[in-house]
Formats: sequence, structure tokens, C-alpha cells
Amino acid sequence: RPLAVDTHFGGLARLFGRLEAHDDPGVLAIVEVGWSGATMIVLQGGHIAFCKPIEIGGRTFDEAVAAHLCLEPEDARELREARISSATMQEMVTPFDEDTDRAIDEAVRPAMGALVREVVMCLRYYGVTFRGRMPTQVVLTGGDGLEPRLARTLQEACRVPVVHDLGSSIISDLSPGIEQRLHRDPGPASCWTVAAGLSLRGIDRGRRAPRAIPARLAA
Repeated sequence: RPLAVDTHFGGLARLFGRLEAHDDPGVLAIVEVGWSGATMIVLQGGHIAFCKPIEIGGRTFDEAVAAHLCLEPEDARELREARISSATMQEMVTPFDEDTDRAIDEAVRPAMGALVREVVMCLRYYGVTFRGRMPTQVVLTGGDGLEPRLARTLQEACRVPVVHDLGSSIISDLSPGIEQRLHRDPGPASCWTVAAGLSLRGIDRGRRAPRAIPARLAA
């Protein structure tokens, strides 16, 4: 029987609420870019003050690269993953080709621009509607949040410091434990932020501890 029903943005808030408690960044904006789409949330005191799904994500980028380079979507995905690995300084057998990098950049630029515009509109809506403190920084997370040049493009548009979640010890500490459990390279820790946040349910500081599971269910 299910013990809880949760949302992926709830997991993000739970995880990055801890980041807020540790680093005290004030109001924090988080942009999680996954394969199926993106999510924009604003945290105040660890609680969600604003949340909006955005239907632009890794799949959008894959389709753009596939169309531009005449590839199958699966091949486009592998090419983008190799490019992201190169940009995040992970080990590669060969350096990423500059011409291919330029072609992928041209392909994803329109979709990236649309994503950035959505985030900027969210920030403006939050500022006008809630009349609260504006976020002191935007944190990019999710596997496709590591898309090269996305952080720089977003920072230029919203004029707020944009950082990758990998700069936080809370996120970077995920990889060794996951790798030990899976016995393989788990990829960037950014891919696991939602799962990590969901796994914290019931053990957050200041939250009520979950009731004990009845013996008949635990069995």
C-alpha cells in the first residue's frame, strides 16, 4: 500500500530548502531542466512561494539537434550527453569536436531562448504578484540543466547570478553514495536531485516524524 504521494517539485523544494538553510541565500529560484520538461520554483524560507511547469526540456533539445543534423532522436541524445560530459569536465575518450559543438549550439539556441524567456517571465510575475524579495540567485539543476551556455544565457537575460547546483556540497556529495549503490558511474549528480529530495520525505529537520509502519505492512 502506498505510504505517501509526492511531487517532483516537492522533492526539489525539500532538497534545496536544506541548501537555503546551509548557505542562507535568502529567496532562492530553482530551474530544474529534465528530459520531459522544466520546472521553475521560488523558495522562501524553504517553502514554495511560486511554482510553474515549463514544457521545454531535454527532449526539446534532442528533437532540435536531430532535425538540424538529420539524426535519430536517440543518436541526438547520445551526442548531447557526450557534449555535456565534456563541458562538465568528466572523463572522455576523445575531446568533443568543435564543429559538432557549434552545430549543436545552433540547433538548441531557439529552444534555449524560449526556455530562458519563460524563466524571465516567471521571475517578473513573481515580483509583481507577490511583491516580495526577489531571488538573490538562480540555481540550475536537472541533467539537461547542464546544457552548455544555458547558465550564461539565463544570467544575461534575468540579471541575477545563475549557478549550477554542482557548486553545492549537498549536491556534489550525492555522486559517491549513488555510485557505491549502483556499482557504476551514475552520471552528473544534477540528474539525481529530484530523487534525492523525494527520499528525504519524513526525515527533514523540523518536520513531524512519520508514524511507525505497522508490523503487517513492514513484513
